[in-house]
Amino acid sequence: MEYTDLPRLIKVLSAPYHLPHSLRVRNLFLAPLIERDIHPIDPETCWKAWTDHHGERSLIRLYGDLPPEGQEDDPEALFGILVMSNGLRMVDDTPCVDLYVSHEPLVKSSSLEGHVPPPTGESAALFTRMFEEGILPTLSTWRKTKAIYFGIDRCWVPLSGKKIIYDGSCTRMVKRLDVTAANQEIQAPAGYRVRRATAEDCETIVALSSHPRPLAYYVSRIHFSVAVIDEATDELAAWALTHDDLSIGSLHTVEGHRKKGLAQLVVAELSRQFASQFPRHPLHSGSVYIHADCEAYNVTAVKMFSRAGFDEQVFVSWIGIEVGDEA
Repeated sequence: MEYTDLPRLIKVLSAPYHLPHSLRVRNLFLAPLIERDIHPIDPETCWKAWTDHHGERSLIRLYGDLPPEGQEDDPEALFGILVMSNGLRMVDDTPCVDLYVSHEPLVKSSSLEGHVPPPTGESAALFTRMFEEGILPTLSTWRKTKAIYFGIDRCWVPLSGKKIIYDGSCTRMVKRLDVTAANQEIQAPAGYRVRRATAEDCETIVALSSHPRPLAYYVSRIHFSVAVIDEATDELAAWALTHDDLSIGSLHTVEGHRKKGLAQLVVAELSRQFASQFPRHPLHSGSVYIHADCEAYNVTAVKMFSRAGFDEQVFVSWIGIEVGDEA
């Protein structure tokens, strides 16, 4: 059954026990509201914002029961959230799977390369139920035989599907922001200026992306974004957008502008934007976090985010699965 009470879901996933493991899925629900400055927080308004943003070919399902009001931090509460969409996010229209299981914070992943024992017992049974009752039937309805798990905790990889055709491991870098610094001006180096990215910029961003997605997706992601402009040429020198889970994405510095601190400048400006807008929304509670998923091999990116005050928090994967013959 589809779950439509997004205000309640956001509140639970924002509890300190669940963050930062729940950050990605929580932000999927929160992003359309913050980016469109939607302040009525009744379930109907929030659900309309979700479908307007992600399209009708998307679903949210709850497995198990959310903890009662006032007990959002209960570590014994077992529930799972499954989110599937079949729209803008991939060039080939492959359906995307996002999920969160409440016992994830109990699993300690020590390294990206190490073999993380999968959860057992009730947690594993719940994950299997989500796969068999949610993912497989939906793929069949959509006449799809492949899907991509987006940034799931590595503890679920052994349980993630019948045939794994792609496994992209990442380190999730997370930083808790100081909201009192939201109004501090970010100074660009001499010869550069900073602004938000525009729809016109997105063509360049797509062309230089290591994992390109449809142009329309990038255009939809410029609410939280930064473009650094070379004042001598009026051309892009560095940039970043935020994905639909509000993670930092497409961070890039053009050859010839590197080693000038532009990447850190971009991250600092995105952090300022987050610290400015998140606390103003009535559904946001607690600390403000910003995060980025760095590919396992990209040691340079991990070091850059570490210097910017980010910590390695969660080890995640993008898992491509194949579930059967063409429907």
